[in-house]
Amino acid sequence: MRRSALTLAATLALTACSGGVGATVAPASEAPLPTSTTLAAKSAESSDSSQAAPTFDTVPGTPPAAFDSFHATIDVSMQFDGTALEVTGEGVWDNGSFDCSVESGVGGFGFTQAIIATPETLWFDAGNGYEESGLFAMGVQEAMATCPTSPLFWADFGTEDAGTITGEETVRNGRPTVKTDITKLMGVGGLGLVQGFEGATVNEMVMWVDVETNTAVAVLADVELSAELLASQSGDDLGTGSMKMVMEFGVDQINDSSLSVTTP
Repeated sequence: MRRSALTLAATLALTACSGGVGATVAPASEAPLPTSTTLAAKSAESSDSSQAAPTFDTVPGTPPAAFDSFHATIDVSMQFDGTALEVTGEGVWDNGSFDCSVESGVGGFGFTQAIIATPETLWFDAGNGYEESGLFAMGVQEAMATCPTSPLFWADFGTEDAGTITGEETVRNGRPTVKTDITKLMGVGGLGLVQGFEGATVNEMVMWVDVETNTAVAVLADVELSAELLASQSGDDLGTGSMKMVMEFGVDQINDSSLSVTTP
């Protein structure tokens, strides 16, 4: 694991401030896919990469690789300059297919995005109903960044190379887990390997790791970023104050045979 929940939180903040579904998506050759893992997002041959159907390699030590099926949720709260951003979402993973719906609200404006993906086809709903889409179509990557059932979402939270994980033994959603301080896994301050975020204040950053599979099944992050740090990451002045972020995401109903993904 080479990055942290803070990276995801920053993505959420910058996506919301840039207008969510209206944000510009880089072309395939420049798309900001994870580079710190073995994840590969591959498009089927097509003359139009924005409509190419994606297939995804799952990363060892993450729920999509370890479990046949699961239900997942995400809950994020951010506050900056007196403005509150809320992001909530949930979905299902089922043997290589996944769905999710994520609702975001900021400054009195709200929108919902949804994805349904199989190994062959992806459908995206930007608010007007599902339409067949591709990995690089406008809005898809932003939606997948907050989709807690997507292999892309979990790619940076693989535990395979984390070594021996120690912490508090507990039970989460009926499964034995180890609650561990991510900052200890990440280095001094928990942010030594996250370029540009070394100045953030980490109030709490913990991960629950499933004992049976040595897989991350939940993450909780409570962090604060200064105005200067936010500006350095976005290239823009997002405001004059700091940002407070509390984020929790995780999986439950692991290997529940009743879970399924229904295509449009």
